[in-house]
Formats: sequence, C-alpha cells, structure tokens
Amino acid sequence: MLTLERSLPALLGIALAVACGSDTEPTKGSGGSAGSSANNPGGEAGDAGAAAAGKAGASGGHGGTAGAGASGGKGATGGKGATGGGGTSGNGGEGASESGAGGSIGDAGTGSSSVNGGANDGGASDGGAGNTVSKDVHGKVIDFWGRALVGAPVAIGGVRVVTDSDGKFVVPDVAAEYDVSFIVQWDNPLSKYGWIYQGLTRRDPTLQVFRAFNPHSVAIEVHPVENSAPFTDDYRWLLGFGSSSGQDNITGGGSGVERNPTWESPSTSNDWTLHSLYVVRESAIPTSYRAYDTRNIHVVDTGEITDKQTPDPIDLAVQPALTTGNVSGTVTPNAGTDAANFVFVRFTSGAELPVLNGVARTTPYTYLVPSLANGSITVASSETQGDGSYAIVHKDGLAPGATDVNLTVPAPTTLSLPLNTAMDIDDDTEFSFAGGDAGVHAYLVHIEDQAFRDGMFIVTAKKQFTLGDLPIVNGEFHIVAGQNHQWWVETHGKPASVDAMAAPGGFADDFSLMRDRPAGPIRGSGSLTSSRRFEFTTAP
Repeated sequence: MLTLERSLPALLGIALAVACGSDTEPTKGSGGSAGSSANNPGGEAGDAGAAAAGKAGASGGHGGTAGAGASGGKGATGGKGATGGGGTSGNGGEGASESGAGGSIGDAGTGSSSVNGGANDGGASDGGAGNTVSKDVHGKVIDFWGRALVGAPVAIGGVRVVTDSDGKFVVPDVAAEYDVSFIVQWDNPLSKYGWIYQGLTRRDPTLQVFRAFNPHSVAIEVHPVENSAPFTDDYRWLLGFGSSSGQDNITGGGSGVERNPTWESPSTSNDWTLHSLYVVRESAIPTSYRAYDTRNIHVVDTGEITDKQTPDPIDLAVQPALTTGNVSGTVTPNAGTDAANFVFVRFTSGAELPVLNGVARTTPYTYLVPSLANGSITVASSETQGDGSYAIVHKDGLAPGATDVNLTVPAPTTLSLPLNTAMDIDDDTEFSFAGGDAGVHAYLVHIEDQAFRDGMFIVTAKKQFTLGDLPIVNGEFHIVAGQNHQWWVETHGKPASVDAMAAPGGFADDFSLMRDRPAGPIRGSGSLTSSRRFEFTTAP
C-alpha cells in the first residue's frame, strides 16, 4: 500500500548547505593601506595581518570594504580578504557564512574600527565575511493562544530535535535558507497534523499552529435578576466568556442560559471572565445599550458531567451611565456576493460580544457602539462566494467616535491542480493555485483527511508543489494512502514572506478559528481569506 512517505534525501525540500570547511590554508593577501577617506586613500601601509583559514562553501564571496581603508589582498581560492581598518564604517562582504574558501587577511590599517567590514584596526575576517550571523536556529512552537508546545518533534535538514518545556528548540549549523517541519498531536479526539514552514531565513522563527491541546469544558449556568429587564425581539442579552486559552459567546433569555465554554490547555482548570451586555435593537441594528456587568468564574474539569458553576444573577436594569458613540466608514467589496458587516466589542480578557452580527452590508455605514472597561471595538466585513471561497477584513482597537474606518475586502486564491475530485494522488502529483490579493506573498495550504483528524499544513511562498516535496520530520508523518482528502489555501493578512509569518506572536489572523468572529489575544487589524475547497483521493 502506498503511504506517500517522503524520502530522506528530499527532506524539507532543501539540501543542507552548511559550510563545513575544507581546512585549506589560504595565502596571505597583500597589505591594505590606511587612508583618510574612501576617495583619497592616502597614508602609510599598515602591518601585515595574520592569515586565516577559509571554509569551503557554496560560492565565493567578496570581502567588505571599510569606509576609509583600502581593501585587503586576495586569498588563494576564495574571494577577497577582509579590509584594513581606517574608516568609520564599511560595507559587509557578500557570502558571509556560505562563501568559498576564505581569502587571507590583509595588512592591518591604522584607522579606527569599521562597522560592517573587517574587525577593529586590522580588518581581520574569515573568508571575506561581513557581519557574523549565527548559523544556529533558535525557534519556538506555539498554538493559536500563544501557549508553548512541549515535546513536539522538529526537524531541519537531517537534524531532529524536540521542543523543551518552553516550546523552544535549537538546531545548530543551519543553511542560510531552510525548511522546518514538526508534528502536533493530541488525544481527545485523537488528532495528528504535520506542519512545514518552507524557505525560512530568520534564525528566531516562531512557528504557530491552530490547535495542540485537549479541550476542556465545565457547564456554567447564568441567570438574570428576576424582572430586571424585558425580553422581546427588540432586545438582545449578549454573554461572552473570555480566558487565555479559549472563548465563547451566547445569547441569553429571560430564564437564563447554560453554556459549556471550551478551553484548550494542558491545565484542567481555567479562569473565565464573563461579560454581560444588554442591547436594544431595531432591525438587528443596536440603538442603545441598557446594562453591562462582569463575573469572574473559576472552573475545574474533573471529567464529571455533573460539574457546574452558577455565578450570581446579573442585573439587567437600565444603567444610564453607559457611554456610547458611533463608528463609521466605507466598505470596498471584492466580488460583493453574500456580503455582511459585523461589529464586536473585544476585551483584554479574550472575550468578544457581537453587537452587530452579520447584517447585510451597507456602505457607507454608521453603527452605535458602547465604551466599556477593558474593551475596544472591531469592525469587520465579509464575503462568501457561491463556490465556498471566503474573505473577511477587520479593523481593531477602535473607540466610539471613530470615523473613516474604511475596509477593503481582499480576493481569495483560486485552486488550479489537481482538479476537484481527482483520484490516485501520489508524491509526484502537482498541486498549484493562483490569484489572490496582490499584496500577499506567503500562504497557508491546508490538507485535511475527511475520515480522520489528520492532515498537513504548509506555510509557503510557493504556488506550486508536490507531496514529495514536503517530508515531515524525516518521514515520521505522511498523508495516508487510499483516503479522501480536501485541500484549500488561506491568507492571513498580507505577509511579505514566510519569515514574516514566523515573526514573534505567530501569523494566525484573529478570525482564523471561527471565520465570522474573532478569538484569542487581540493582534490588530488584518484579514483572512480561504479558497474554495477541492477534494482528492490518494493512491492506494
């Protein structure tokens, strides 16, 4: 049976191009001379510097030039040696870590230290290197909520390591450009996913996933103070639960509501903040805000379905002190199909309250919003196409009175190959997609097994690939043969590169988990798109 495992030589789609060094001793270069300026390199020649051993690499590089010093001599097999001192600044040489056999060290200059070229007062460098860049990769793996993943297997090149108690890992002596892959799994329900970030160059990647931990929940029963408010179609009692590991919301009724908000964490206990807002509406549009309150609720998931927390009843009587104001702006559509507008109050607790929940888009728009403690306003607009492709754009951190909150809905990508419902997909089948917003230069490809909680995520700048290009942790993870799958492409904001998607804090947009409402820590304004989903069946 075909398992679509990746071969080790193709691991992560790159060859390990670290400079191991040939130990060939280069000859000493000719002496560099000191000078007063780049355009008038006069002055006495400095003393000769000592020769340095070069390291074999992918290509030869040139030494940096010190701003005012003359350059050192050529080495035996590599590029030019490092520059002599004498300038206040210089430019670093090309091919720092991956250069060819190093040139010899030029004669010492007599001027002050250079900034990017050689070392102080002598311009000494190995193989014409400019700034020294560590070849070690110090990374971290986190989930959507920013929690560290412990014990996750990670691979770069042929090196496999495991994340520590802080979700961190170190892989030494990594090529200038590299792929990193890792495996995420949890057991409730049994789930396993392979992740790969392609074409990284940064030495400090933060690798974010959506899920990584078992879910927990405890029932919470919430009641209003008796006869404190009317309950008709013109009123809406919004309840939002927020925490550092999960969030939820629901609309309450006159008799109260019971909810099991879920959090994802290694801990079986959680601290919820419950936010209650009573809204007066007309045709689903808020016209006033009647009452606001909060509760702090500690829960412990013991595994017993009888567990329940019941906070003190919430008074929904009129609070005349609530401050409100309008937010207004315009929406520029992409295709305009099934278009909707949203307004949320978001809190530092992680909770959100949908005060305007998916009403038909109007533009320009003006909506009444409240000013609440530890809260800010998010305005969003979405489109869903007939083929299922989706886009939403949002602006965060707003306050009542904000004007010119203008939104432009981005275009989703379009899947090309393999064609929808294709059969016998194997390691050599080409996958490709096209289009999308012109400002996006890195993407998230999602492949999902339709029978099991199993799949693959690819963070990449490439719009074409094969499964054989994507080995996960030395072939420890693979897409299962003979199974039906779906695949689609997402964009999260407008990243300039895969490096940008591996920046501190992660890449995931606030709307990643729910699509039509935000979740998690407030990361700021952005957008999310998702292409149409294609189906395929792997070869047996």
